[in-house]
Amino acid sequence: MPGRVVENRLAYDGGMDPTLAPVLAAKVWHYWIAVPLAGGGLLLLAATVAGYLRKVQALKYPRGHDDG
Repeated sequence: MPGRVVENRLAYDGGMDPTLAPVLAAKVWHYWIAVPLAGGGLLLLAATVAGYLRKVQALKYPRGHDDG
């Protein structure tokens, strides 16, 4: 009976609906996992840039070459 569901929703007393618990847990988990993912992404970006520059500079200024 669809009408009965609507009546139950209209008479909602403000208590927590047990079917919403996984949704709320997902939101909290989402915010906490964002911090290490963002940090890891920044570290990966920094390592990529540093590795690229190191490789480029090694070609431009090779070790062991003495001009003097």
